[in-house]
Amino acid sequence: MTGTRCSLRTGLSLMALTACGGGTQPIVPFATRDSAGVEIVESGSALWDSTPGWTVDSTPTLTIGKAEGDEPYLLSHVVDAFRRDDGSIVVLDGSSNQLRAFDSTGTFLVARGRRGNGPGEFRYIEYASRCGRDAIWVQSGQRISVWGTDLAYRREFTFADNMMWPLLCLDGTGLVVKEDVRRIGEDPSDVIYDTSLQLRVLDSLGGARRDLLTMRLRSYINISAPKGGIGFPHPFGSQTQLGQDGDQLVVGEPHELSFRRYSDDGRLRRIVRGPLESFELTSAMRNSYTSAKLIDRESIEIRTALATKDYPMPKGFPAYTALEVDRDGNTWVRRFE
Repeated sequence: MTGTRCSLRTGLSLMALTACGGGTQPIVPFATRDSAGVEIVESGSALWDSTPGWTVDSTPTLTIGKAEGDEPYLLSHVVDAFRRDDGSIVVLDGSSNQLRAFDSTGTFLVARGRRGNGPGEFRYIEYASRCGRDAIWVQSGQRISVWGTDLAYRREFTFADNMMWPLLCLDGTGLVVKEDVRRIGEDPSDVIYDTSLQLRVLDSLGGARRDLLTMRLRSYINISAPKGGIGFPHPFGSQTQLGQDGDQLVVGEPHELSFRRYSDDGRLRRIVRGPLESFELTSAMRNSYTSAKLIDRESIEIRTALATKDYPMPKGFPAYTALEVDRDGNTWVRRFE
């Protein structure tokens, strides 16, 4: 990926939906228009149709962590990691409840945080988010602690709402939380249905709540059984993906190759659409799923439940299953496999 300003997040096989400049990469033909104050960006073709495409090198440029050695390098249950402006790396280690900094060569620098309930301590590190250019927000239960990228502890606050995953911070000034709209007891059996989600925004101190928007969350199926129903996300169903870019919320509804951008007051600002593709769920794909060698126990249980009867399948499979926004504002999605 030399000669380009775009970047891939380590460990994910992603595809960019936004145009990137630099090097000799061809420019993707796209059109921009305005529709009632909403910018519509549509791409007519994709880079992978005319070039060999980008790949992630199988050899890591940097490896942090050891199976044996000094304690700072013995990482376990890594929640997240962030690259600082000087090239050093901050790793959030869930087993030690610490934020550990390593230089650009992987040498340990310093650790902050520990297990506990006091300021700068964690019962457990659940999620984390890079907020703005110089802050990291860390969730531990109903508590958010705010740290500088220099690992200086700043403050913390608590909240009573159901936290969204991933933890989304709107430019260091707001926090996205969720409330499930669908109530227990109204889930139908033996059909595919969609759950809903109400998003709210808290300010950076955990107060000043305001509604953002309501959206479809994921496709579920409930399978009736003599001893009680089994409910789970449908393996071929789509799930809304969320990301954050500055003070904007990026929402991807993967029934098509597109995403939307909303301001922090809930106004739709931009719709970005990739090239038209067919996402038809063919019989060959269903047979491939039936015969696949699955490792994850939950996936095996879901497939076994679906195989007991000819339960419904959606007409199409999701366009993607993950969404990331990098620090340059490029939006990346991981294709459905």
